Amino acid sequence: MKLWRRLPRWIRALTIFLVAYFAADVFTFAWTQAAHFRWASDDPSILSARQRTLMAARERSLQAGIPHFVQHSHRWVLGIAAVVYGLKRSSYNHPARMPRYKEWLRATPWQAPMPLPLGPPTFQWWDGLVVVVALALNFWNARLPWQVLIFTGCTAYAFGSLTLLLGTERKREAYSVTLGLSLILWSVPHVTAMLAVSVAIAAIAHEGLRRSLYGFPWEGPAKVETNEPWPLPIYENVNPQIPFEKAVFTVVLITSWLGGLTHFVNFQTTTVAFLSAVIGLVSCLIRLTIYCANYKPPLTFLSRILRFRLVIPGYDQALVVPLAGAILAVALPLELYRSGFTSPAIAVSAIGPTLLLLFTGGPALRVWQLTGYHYYSNQQTKRASAEG
Repeated sequence: MKLWRRLPRWIRALTIFLVAYFAADVFTFAWTQAAHFRWASDDPSILSARQRTLMAARERSLQAGIPHFVQHSHRWVLGIAAVVYGLKRSSYNHPARMPRYKEWLRATPWQAPMPLPLGPPTFQWWDGLVVVVALALNFWNARLPWQVLIFTGCTAYAFGSLTLLLGTERKREAYSVTLGLSLILWSVPHVTAMLAVSVAIAAIAHEGLRRSLYGFPWEGPAKVETNEPWPLPIYENVNPQIPFEKAVFTVVLITSWLGGLTHFVNFQTTTVAFLSAVIGLVSCLIRLTIYCANYKPPLTFLSRILRFRLVIPGYDQALVVPLAGAILAVALPLELYRSGFTSPAIAVSAIGPTLLLLFTGGPALRVWQLTGYHYYSNQQTKRASAEG
């Protein structure tokens, strides 16, 4: 065990892979030899013709099924190895993955593009050698389509890099990779298109991880602590919480995933229209809750009727966007369904406008909290009033 731990990691990984890959060959060889020995141990002279025929048929069936079993085993091992290699390679030796390594590195004069002490976290020439060996094994006896093998490794690499890209403030690359993963669903069942998208997002992820080293140690802006009066800090900026550009990119990402999943699963148009309406209505309810959960109107509904003030502009302006979004959430899927749109088109065209309206429609939350005609009330307020 001590000798095994002293071996380099790549030797241990290669050993585990070779043992798993050729285990099926060893198992089937031992199985066939044991079966042949069992059937050949009986004296043919004491067996009836029917028994000899059955034994011969069993042996032929075993011999015919062995190649398929071995081939499928090799395919599974190669596929799992591609996934594991892609996931591990995306975070291999990156300081953001190892907090102690990062803290130690901060105490040194290291900066990109200087070599890292534990080795480079980006692709090297020997990664190409690993791909060549995997393709050679696949061509030898696995016979898996080579596009599938490359696609699996690249997709796993891109997926595994997401946490590191987000943790190192490479948000553009993380967004591109996330959007590209949804485009893979759109490309099903075209293998060539899926392969092209997976290679592209793997290249984007690799470039993002390489550039992330130049931002070491990824501290980010420090948050200034304030001692402003409870319950709300009143001097924060009053810009919209989600800028228009960010809202558009967020909606594109969400609708791309929803449309891709709809295309991949092949939902019926009626199901997609119904789910689109439900998602839109739930989103409107969330927006209404964010604004009005703790901010109550100055008059109840009955008081509005008695005082002939059905509309209170200072408060009701927060209700306009959720109500308009609810109308869109119901009307758009119904109209698209009647017009004969496909399921992915309904998912994208029905949910996208509703979400964009909810993200960008006014008033800005912070502005309304500070200037709206309402009063603030929650359980903490009531508890504080009761205690003091």
